Amino acid sequence: MDRFARFVVRRRQWFLGLFGLATLFSAVLIPRVTVNYDNTRYLPQAMGTREAIAIHAQEFGSHGTAQLMVDGVSIPEALQMKREIGETPGVSDVIWLDDFADVTVPLEFLGGALVGRYYREGHALFDVLFAENDYSPVTGRAVASLRRLGNGDVVLRGPAVDALVSRERGSSEILVITILVVPIFLAILAVFTTSWFEPLLIMATVGASVVINMGTNVVLGEVSFITQAAAPLLQFAVTMDYSIFLLHRFAEERAAGAAAGEAMGEALKHSVSCIS
Repeated sequence: MDRFARFVVRRRQWFLGLFGLATLFSAVLIPRVTVNYDNTRYLPQAMGTREAIAIHAQEFGSHGTAQLMVDGVSIPEALQMKREIGETPGVSDVIWLDDFADVTVPLEFLGGALVGRYYREGHALFDVLFAENDYSPVTGRAVASLRRLGNGDVVLRGPAVDALVSRERGSSEILVITILVVPIFLAILAVFTTSWFEPLLIMATVGASVVINMGTNVVLGEVSFITQAAAPLLQFAVTMDYSIFLLHRFAEERAAGAAAGEAMGEALKHSVSCIS
């Protein structure tokens, strides 16, 4: 470990350049990491629920579903809305009243329960079937497009909508949490370090490691949305302690009269036991 520590200190420019390139490369890869929002993917293979889901998908397909309601429309306007929904990329089928009855005849001659299921007091309710599953990015884009129909005067619900909302909330909540937590981290570092520059240095170093961690997740194929949201903050919290250990040990070695390079080598060597 002594030889390795001295090698790291002696070739620090190499390591700085290497990790700088790794950070840039990983930052480019982050948007390419597939985030999975389907928690059923993590059920045990032998679990009955997972087997039932697999059989259902095999027999009936794994298509996302949603319901769309529009207010204040006549029957012809509802038919036009149905056509617009069906033309939306990612939508495979739309089910409405006209699939079960002739809507050209007065509604009074149709079954009240059937009519009330799809059309009531100017409210038209459509069942939407998507080409891919609820958690697919294609389905998510389709739901986003459906939101804009009728100048945005539509209401959506269903599993596909819930999946998209989870993604949107996850992204926004990560931003809010980061804004709240970063000042707390800086305050903690300001208390436990001896220079105003040290907290910024630690934040930059740990931030680079977070970027590398998130970017290299691309080799895993996909990661859970929980991992995507929680891992950066957990990594900040854990590695912040290690950085403080290293800086304190470096300060002790410097106080003992060691040169900067030698002090960092000793600090790195003796801090490994805390880190490992």
